[in-house]
Amino acid sequence: MYVCDGSGGGVGLMCIAGCLYLVIFRGDEDNQNVGEHFEKSIVEIAENIEKLLQTNIPITLTAEQQQEHNLCKTSNLCKNGFSVLNHKVADHCHLSSKFRQTLCNT
Repeated sequence: MYVCDGSGGGVGLMCIAGCLYLVIFRGDEDNQNVGEHFEKSIVEIAENIEKLLQTNIPITLTAEQQQEHNLCKTSNLCKNGFSVLNHKVADHCHLSSKFRQTLCNT
């Protein structure tokens, strides 16, 4: 959504990948089109998000987290037990490498 304020500027609010972004544009000396500026902003933010989503730093577990993971008997999300076909995995943030929880692979 983008709203022009009538003076060559505008305010835009966009949601990309579940995150809200606010874009404020007050115009410039080149009289750049407000809609064009908003479109360029969307593309730039989307490209930055795409780069972040391609990041995958390997997991880092503390001794306590490893023990918690080893002792876990059911998935923290679906609550199903683990088996040969439904084995446990250590979910982690791919940007920070931090362990989040123990989940099943399905």
